Amino acid sequence: MDRCRWTLLGIVLLALPGHVGSYDAWFLGEAGPYGVEVVIRAPGVIPGLAEILVRTGDASVTRVTAATAYWQSGAEGLPPADVAEPVPGDPGSWSTRLWFMNPGSHRVHVTVHGDQGEGEAIIPFDAVATTMKAMDPILGWTLAGLGLFLVVGLVSIVGAAVREGSLPPGEPLPPGRGRRVWLARVVATGCIALLLMGGKRWWDAEDSLYSGRVYAPGGMELTLRDGLTLDILLSEEAGGIRFASPIVPDHGRLMHFFVVGSGSTTLAHLHPIRNEEGVFTTRLPPLPPGSYRAYGEVLHASGFGRTAVGLIQVPEGGGEGEWAPDDVEDAWLPPGREAPDGLRAPLGDGTTLVWERGAGPIRAGEPAPLRFTVRDGSGAIVPVEPYLGMAGHGVVEREDGEVFVHLHPSGSTSMGAEMLHRARALAEGTVDVDGLRGAVGSGSGSSEPMDHGGHGGAMIPGEGGGTGDLVFPGEIRFPWGFPSPGRYRIWVQVRRGGELLSGAFITVVE
Repeated sequence: MDRCRWTLLGIVLLALPGHVGSYDAWFLGEAGPYGVEVVIRAPGVIPGLAEILVRTGDASVTRVTAATAYWQSGAEGLPPADVAEPVPGDPGSWSTRLWFMNPGSHRVHVTVHGDQGEGEAIIPFDAVATTMKAMDPILGWTLAGLGLFLVVGLVSIVGAAVREGSLPPGEPLPPGRGRRVWLARVVATGCIALLLMGGKRWWDAEDSLYSGRVYAPGGMELTLRDGLTLDILLSEEAGGIRFASPIVPDHGRLMHFFVVGSGSTTLAHLHPIRNEEGVFTTRLPPLPPGSYRAYGEVLHASGFGRTAVGLIQVPEGGGEGEWAPDDVEDAWLPPGREAPDGLRAPLGDGTTLVWERGAGPIRAGEPAPLRFTVRDGSGAIVPVEPYLGMAGHGVVEREDGEVFVHLHPSGSTSMGAEMLHRARALAEGTVDVDGLRGAVGSGSGSSEPMDHGGHGGAMIPGEGGGTGDLVFPGEIRFPWGFPSPGRYRIWVQVRRGGELLSGAFITVVE
């Protein structure tokens, strides 16, 4: 094609913290010597209460506490920890609720006490207002009735005070007092009406101020050049939040960019390069002409992660030619490669990616059976090589684009954000170094900056025996739960023989 520029339709659609349409945080890692799985149920409104669920599976655990700290709060900003209560009927599970008072990046300290001592995990969490809760109609009418009762009572009190307040007991009303009573009632009614109008104006102003803080539209401007080269410019503001802190690497990349086919299981996982003007650039794989949704994930130095969403319209002839990826970790899955039976996806190298989902239905709001194995022709599980430092990556999208999440074997939380919050906690002295060992999702057992090499389980040496031959067991689990019912597409990406391989699945969530 000529070097004509195609400015994309739907330049800016949505930007949400970390993911799209999925606000809960899922974490799988260690709190010192204890393995923990933590789920933070987002409150939806800020200030708001979030539910914290901690699963240990360790009968020796005797006490679990949780506390939250805003990223700018410092050592004095960590409040006393709340004690979690055991969950009835679910041994090894503990729950509590924490207040999130400010929007933005937070960390949740989960401390586990037991026979093996004390251990602590730090889980990053982006708290934003995502909804405005409506008042229950029954409560609204009840409050309106009570308000009317109070107004009538107040007017009656004013009238009684004017009529009888200065009369001696037993004296009849003097002439003209009745007119004064009615005039007082009218004046009182007018004053009350003015007060109510002023209150409504104040309420409407507060309501408008809060609605401006609901995290909503904002994102990125996309421009397609030469049919394959894509320029990405992120907005500096979204939903009333201005992103002042710089973008920092997450898994060694400044941006993780995903392109998803609107009507197919096509997926590209790219890592654009940023120039001096702040514009990210990447080369798209040879996508067939059509419409694609794009998701750009970045992490700010505050620990706040955001995902910008847009649309790419690939024109006729735009996806032709050889693809020269800008990054060795760029990968893509052409259309028509989904698992034909919904459970087994051929990877193209003689192995098969198997979804070990079980026979039961998948329900929204419950832990999802996202466990996958890589098997050879005989059915044996075979190892995989590190892909961006871990055993594999998972991508989930609801077919209408209302839900999108990028998963890791340690959950849905950002590894980079975990490192930032962990470093702050150590610098502030709000966490004990020994108690934090092994707390990061890597499971490395070190208090040093996170080594992604441990994600997804213990690594096993290859035939060479050196560090360059280290591989992961070919069993990958993604801790997560579908936030809403619908038809979903799931992608799992692994590396074998130096080649990036992807498998796609389609499922329905009840």
